[in-house]
Amino acid sequence: MKAPGLVILVILVVAAVTTTWDIQPTGPVVTIGEIGDFSPGSVSSMEFLVQLETEVPRLSDSARDGEVTVPIFVVRTLEGDFLALYAIDPHLGCRVTAASEADRDQWGVGGTEVAFINPCHGEMYDLHGNYLKGPAPRGLDRFEVSLQGTEVVVNFGSLTFGADREISALD
Repeated sequence: MKAPGLVILVILVVAAVTTTWDIQPTGPVVTIGEIGDFSPGSVSSMEFLVQLETEVPRLSDSARDGEVTVPIFVVRTLEGDFLALYAIDPHLGCRVTAASEADRDQWGVGGTEVAFINPCHGEMYDLHGNYLKGPAPRGLDRFEVSLQGTEVVVNFGSLTFGADREISALD
Protein backbone atom coordinates (compact mmCIF):
# COMPACT_ATOMS: atom_id res chain seq x y z
CA MET A 1 0.00 0.00 0.00
CA LYS A 2 2.93 2.36 0.44
CA ALA A 3 3.94 2.23 -3.24
CA PRO A 4 0.84 4.16 -4.53
CA GLY A 5 1.46 6.88 -1.94
CA LEU A 6 5.06 7.16 -3.08
CA VAL A 7 3.95 7.51 -6.71
CA ILE A 8 1.55 10.32 -5.78
CA LEU A 9 4.27 12.05 -3.75
CA VAL A 10 6.71 11.86 -6.69
CA ILE A 11 4.09 13.31 -9.06
CA LEU A 12 3.41 16.19 -6.67
CA VAL A 13 7.13 16.93 -6.26
CA VAL A 14 7.73 16.93 -10.04
CA ALA A 15 4.68 19.17 -10.56
CA ALA A 16 6.00 21.62 -7.98
CA VAL A 17 9.45 21.79 -9.58
CA THR A 18 8.43 22.22 -13.24
CA THR A 19 5.89 24.87 -14.11
CA THR A 20 4.35 25.40 -17.54
CA TRP A 21 2.71 28.73 -18.15
CA ASP A 22 0.23 28.57 -21.02
CA ILE A 23 -0.32 32.26 -21.64
CA GLN A 24 -1.85 34.17 -24.49
CA PRO A 25 1.29 35.87 -25.74
CA THR A 26 1.20 39.60 -26.38
CA GLY A 27 4.91 40.07 -26.86
CA PRO A 28 8.29 38.90 -25.71
CA VAL A 29 8.21 40.59 -22.26
CA VAL A 30 6.59 38.32 -19.66
CA THR A 31 6.03 38.67 -15.91
CA ILE A 32 7.07 35.29 -14.50
CA GLY A 33 6.11 35.85 -10.85
CA GLU A 34 6.68 37.87 -7.72
CA ILE A 35 10.14 38.27 -6.17
CA GLY A 36 8.96 36.32 -3.10
CA ASP A 37 8.00 33.35 -5.30
CA PHE A 38 11.71 32.58 -5.74
CA SER A 39 13.83 31.75 -2.69
CA PRO A 40 17.50 32.79 -2.66
CA GLY A 41 19.57 29.87 -3.97
CA SER A 42 16.63 28.38 -5.87
CA VAL A 43 16.30 27.06 -9.43
CA SER A 44 12.85 26.91 -11.04
CA SER A 45 12.19 25.16 -14.34
CA MET A 46 9.51 26.96 -16.40
CA GLU A 47 8.13 27.10 -19.94
CA PHE A 48 6.45 30.03 -21.63
CA LEU A 49 4.58 30.48 -24.88
CA VAL A 50 6.07 33.65 -26.32
CA GLN A 51 5.02 35.82 -29.26
CA LEU A 52 8.16 37.11 -30.94
CA GLU A 53 7.99 40.56 -32.49
CA THR A 54 11.45 40.44 -34.11
CA GLU A 55 14.02 37.81 -35.05
CA VAL A 56 15.66 36.34 -31.96
CA PRO A 57 18.72 34.10 -32.39
CA ARG A 58 18.03 30.42 -31.62
CA LEU A 59 14.29 31.08 -31.01
CA SER A 60 13.03 32.33 -34.35
CA ASP A 61 13.93 29.10 -36.16
CA SER A 62 11.44 27.07 -34.11
CA ALA A 63 8.67 29.69 -34.04
CA ARG A 64 5.36 29.10 -35.81
CA ASP A 65 3.49 32.25 -36.76
CA GLY A 66 5.85 34.08 -34.41
CA GLU A 67 4.95 31.91 -31.40
CA VAL A 68 7.48 29.70 -29.68
CA THR A 69 7.58 27.69 -26.46
CA VAL A 70 10.65 28.69 -24.46
CA PRO A 71 11.96 26.52 -21.59
CA ILE A 72 14.03 28.40 -19.01
CA PHE A 73 15.66 27.99 -15.64
CA VAL A 74 14.95 30.90 -13.33
CA VAL A 75 17.87 31.14 -10.93
CA ARG A 76 17.80 33.32 -7.85
CA THR A 77 21.31 33.45 -6.50
CA LEU A 78 22.10 33.49 -2.79
CA GLU A 79 22.83 37.20 -3.25
CA GLY A 80 19.27 37.70 -4.55
CA ASP A 81 20.10 38.31 -8.23
CA PHE A 82 17.93 36.74 -10.94
CA LEU A 83 18.99 34.86 -14.07
CA ALA A 84 16.79 33.41 -16.82
CA LEU A 85 18.84 30.69 -18.52
CA TYR A 86 17.67 29.17 -21.81
CA ALA A 87 17.21 25.45 -20.99
CA ILE A 88 18.38 24.33 -24.45
CA ASP A 89 22.07 23.56 -24.83
CA PRO A 90 24.07 25.58 -27.35
CA HIS A 91 25.70 22.46 -28.79
CA LEU A 92 22.97 20.50 -30.61
CA GLY A 93 19.78 21.83 -29.03
CA CYS A 94 19.03 19.18 -26.41
CA ARG A 95 16.95 20.02 -23.34
CA VAL A 96 19.13 20.65 -20.29
CA THR A 97 18.02 19.40 -16.86
CA ALA A 98 18.76 20.61 -13.36
CA ALA A 99 21.55 18.49 -11.88
CA SER A 100 19.32 17.58 -8.93
CA GLU A 101 17.12 15.75 -11.45
CA ALA A 102 20.00 13.77 -12.97
CA ASP A 103 22.01 10.85 -11.70
CA ARG A 104 25.31 12.51 -10.78
CA ASP A 105 27.06 9.13 -10.60
CA GLN A 106 26.21 8.46 -14.25
CA TRP A 107 28.09 11.61 -15.26
CA GLY A 108 30.99 11.12 -12.87
CA VAL A 109 30.26 14.22 -10.83
CA GLY A 110 30.68 13.97 -7.09
CA GLY A 111 30.74 17.65 -6.15
CA THR A 112 28.00 20.25 -6.04
CA GLU A 113 29.56 22.69 -8.53
CA VAL A 114 27.45 21.31 -11.40
CA ALA A 115 23.92 22.80 -11.47
CA PHE A 116 22.74 21.78 -14.98
CA ILE A 117 23.43 18.72 -17.13
CA ASN A 118 22.67 17.91 -20.75
CA PRO A 119 21.68 14.23 -20.62
CA CYS A 120 22.18 13.87 -24.41
CA HIS A 121 25.91 14.63 -24.58
CA GLY A 122 27.05 15.22 -21.02
CA GLU A 123 27.63 18.98 -21.03
CA MET A 124 27.73 20.45 -17.54
CA TYR A 125 27.09 24.01 -16.41
CA ASP A 126 27.29 25.83 -13.08
CA LEU A 127 24.50 27.78 -11.37
CA HIS A 128 25.18 30.85 -13.53
CA GLY A 129 25.05 28.78 -16.74
CA ASN A 130 28.82 28.87 -17.24
CA TYR A 131 30.37 25.97 -19.18
CA LEU A 132 32.11 23.32 -17.08
CA LYS A 133 32.48 20.21 -19.27
CA GLY A 134 31.44 18.58 -22.54
CA PRO A 135 31.30 19.41 -26.25
CA ALA A 136 29.27 22.65 -25.98
CA PRO A 137 30.97 25.72 -27.51
CA ARG A 138 29.87 28.03 -24.68
CA GLY A 139 27.78 28.36 -21.54
CA LEU A 140 23.99 28.51 -21.48
CA ASP A 141 22.36 31.45 -23.22
CA ARG A 142 20.32 33.83 -21.09
CA PHE A 143 17.46 36.28 -21.32
CA GLU A 144 17.32 39.76 -19.83
CA VAL A 145 15.65 39.87 -16.40
CA SER A 146 14.36 42.99 -14.68
CA LEU A 147 12.46 43.74 -11.50
CA GLN A 148 9.41 45.95 -11.83
CA GLY A 149 8.16 46.69 -8.36
CA THR A 150 7.70 43.25 -6.81
CA GLU A 151 7.44 41.45 -10.16
CA VAL A 152 10.15 39.47 -11.96
CA VAL A 153 10.04 40.17 -15.70
CA VAL A 154 11.85 38.30 -18.50
CA ASN A 155 12.44 39.82 -21.94
CA PHE A 156 12.44 36.86 -24.34
CA GLY A 157 13.31 39.24 -27.16
CA SER A 158 16.74 39.87 -25.61
CA LEU A 159 18.90 36.74 -25.81
CA THR A 160 22.57 36.92 -24.86
CA PHE A 161 24.85 34.03 -25.83
CA GLY A 162 26.63 32.28 -22.98
CA ALA A 163 30.32 32.94 -22.37
CA ASP A 164 32.73 31.01 -24.59
CA ARG A 165 33.97 27.81 -23.04
CA GLU A 166 37.25 27.70 -21.21
CA ILE A 167 39.25 24.69 -20.24
CA SER A 168 37.72 23.41 -17.03
CA ALA A 169 39.07 21.33 -14.17
CA LEU A 170 36.29 18.85 -15.01
CA ASP A 171 37.57 18.24 -18.61
